[in-house]
Amino acid sequence: MKLHCRASHFLALAIAVLFGSRLNGQAPEVPAPAAGEAPSRMIVIEDEPRSIDPVTVLPAQLVKKVDRDFDKTSLRELAQWAQAELGIPVVLDLQALAQLQLLSSEQITDRLQDEPAYLILDRLRVLNLGWYLDDGTLYITSLEEISLHYMTTQYVVSDLLDAGFDEPELLSTIEQETSGPWDADEPGTGTIVLLGDVLFVRQIDGVHREVAALLSGLRKHARQTILLDAPNHAALRAKLDQPVTLKFDETPLDDAVSQLGQAAGVDLRIDPSVLSTGIRARQPISLQIEGQKLRTAIHGLGASLEVSLSGMVKDGVLWIAPHERIQEEYVTAVFDVRDLCRDETEAMALADAIESQTGGPWDANEPGTGTLSFPIPGTMVCRQNPLQMDEVLKLLENYRTALRASKPRARADAEAEAQVVTTHYYRMPTEMADDLVKLIPELIAPDTWKGEAGAPGTIRKVASKADLERIPGPDGAAAGKVAIPSAMVSSPRSVLIIKQTKAAHTQIVELIRNIQVGQEPAPVLPKGGFQGGQQGGGFGGGFFQVKTKP
Repeated sequence: MKLHCRASHFLALAIAVLFGSRLNGQAPEVPAPAAGEAPSRMIVIEDEPRSIDPVTVLPAQLVKKVDRDFDKTSLRELAQWAQAELGIPVVLDLQALAQLQLLSSEQITDRLQDEPAYLILDRLRVLNLGWYLDDGTLYITSLEEISLHYMTTQYVVSDLLDAGFDEPELLSTIEQETSGPWDADEPGTGTIVLLGDVLFVRQIDGVHREVAALLSGLRKHARQTILLDAPNHAALRAKLDQPVTLKFDETPLDDAVSQLGQAAGVDLRIDPSVLSTGIRARQPISLQIEGQKLRTAIHGLGASLEVSLSGMVKDGVLWIAPHERIQEEYVTAVFDVRDLCRDETEAMALADAIESQTGGPWDANEPGTGTLSFPIPGTMVCRQNPLQMDEVLKLLENYRTALRASKPRARADAEAEAQVVTTHYYRMPTEMADDLVKLIPELIAPDTWKGEAGAPGTIRKVASKADLERIPGPDGAAAGKVAIPSAMVSSPRSVLIIKQTKAAHTQIVELIRNIQVGQEPAPVLPKGGFQGGQQGGGFGGGFFQVKTKP
């Protein structure tokens, strides 16, 4: 279920959340559920698993624990070490290195302390390098080359379908809550098809890991289960609250960061995005820190450099990065919300409260940003940046506290609730509004619009404030010319004011979503339509890979 509406009738839930936030963390005493009370008050939300460890979706060779210092190790030596240590062929893409103006003699300095081998490969991103596995061979190449290398993998999902997961919603959740890109947004990219009980997914290697982790998280999740989150990441995030005391007097930035890390007892590094802002690694810093939390000290470090800096956990390390960089680092988590929403109506209310009461941005306002999905009632999947993900969890906990302090009330009949008439405001480009003002009454509940006897529906279009959009100018640097700067243009917007039943609004939201991003129907065959293979679920049983050319 994709949820992107804003509605005034969800205000009560938002108020409940705000009420919970005023309890100052003091949970009231919760009486035992009385006879006739909602079963949701008796649901226990577990704390584990807190994450889906990347090692659970990686080949055995890459999760081998390694204890090794890489002291000025060249990329060539790293590839040779990986082949000998992991026991698989390794190819270093020299052509991709040349395009990045790197040599095979380029050196790295790092260390693995009884950690999985894949981490040293992930950290090559600081050089714009990455890796993928294909037919038992490990390729080290550019991130750009990796984004073009697609493979097809099969995933057996019999257990999820048996558990009640809706097939279209399952496909929608996978596309919406992983990084993609998917063909619906960018033709010629990733695709997903369900045949019987088998998912066929064509994607790049990294997104395949996201898909595998998401399916694992749907099978077993808790209060908040973060996908592809290494076990030491929770401890690293906790280090941001470690108090530190230091004084820097014209201390070079890289030395100051090293001292901060030592004071907090954590491997603290400078993300390359810091240097891309024009800050030099040896830029002198003068700053006094007395008993401040490490996160506060990092903010102070940034203030002295006139840039917003924060801590970011990635690849088993704590990095200092610009705030904007962290906002671009999206993660996905699965939440057990069985106690907060029992059906589609309550899930929509919960989604509205989250989107309106957290900073976002959310996809409803800015496509390609944060998203929420409910593939089955009581299970929520969220994709957001780490800072907002913390806010989502905090809001859910505040809402739980508020619910426990509130008086249970009888629930209105679901069918009667669906026929309650409300007014929603849908903001969109004017050109799109011109079409929808005619199309919606034709496609959505056509007998319920004004003009029919007793029909409640009305639809009006009004002008809204225009948006400014940046249009990048052509880059003339490659031809030795001066690049033309980008321009800001005005994009007209309108609002459709629609008065309709809640049931109709749900259909309207889905219609607008499909028009915005398109919808590619996935062929769904009857379960057991193909016999043979592993577990009797479709041909192949999910245990083979087919390499496809990009």
